Amino acid sequence: MAPFAPFRAPMSADPTSTASSSPGLSTPPEAPLLLPAAVPPATAPTPPPFGWASLAGRLCELHGDARSPHLSVAFGRVHEAQQRAEPVVWIAVGPSLFFAPDAAAGGIDLEALPVVRVDTAADAARAADVLLRSGAFGLVVVDLGPRARWSLAVQNRLAGLARHHRSVLLCLTRSEARRDGKGVLDSPVSLRVQASLERREDRRFVCVTTATRDKHHGPGWRHEEICRGPDGLC
Repeated sequence: MAPFAPFRAPMSADPTSTASSSPGLSTPPEAPLLLPAAVPPATAPTPPPFGWASLAGRLCELHGDARSPHLSVAFGRVHEAQQRAEPVVWIAVGPSLFFAPDAAAGGIDLEALPVVRVDTAADAARAADVLLRSGAFGLVVVDLGPRARWSLAVQNRLAGLARHHRSVLLCLTRSEARRDGKGVLDSPVSLRVQASLERREDRRFVCVTTATRDKHHGPGWRHEEICRGPDGLC
């Protein structure tokens, strides 16, 4: 595992928002590769409603378009899980996969992150079913990629397994930008967030996560994670 890359201490733009830092990464042609801001590490956990305690036992959808920082936000959840000694598994549909060196630079223990490669969304559902039923993983990430979706029956079954085993099932979905707050998955989704990117000075970026559906806390909350651009990104 590469040395831990320090994280920005939590900061908030307004009283209703939450902020922390997380490892960031992406694969072309999606959002730019992002890395943790080079500042002293934060020891406090990510505050609710996007912290581990709030996500456990839920089917969550991280939705956006091709320019959204999906992987940057998703790996923030992976890092938090690993810091809590929760086993994590990553399921990837199709040929696209995260860039492992950036994950390591962001503090991710790659040796503790098994990756399951599948060809279709149906294969991903079967893999997630087996992994959730085992009760061995605290976080199951499914990168469905573009144009992939599950039937309502599949979503209900997987949501039930996540709830039974108190696991987080985090699905990354992509489609064209929408203003209605809807994603790719349906009513079984307990939490749906949309990821976007804002640019700041000194090659720093803000990965903004906005809740468009939240059965526990209600929609509308905003979470921010401060990252920096990689070398070569102006």
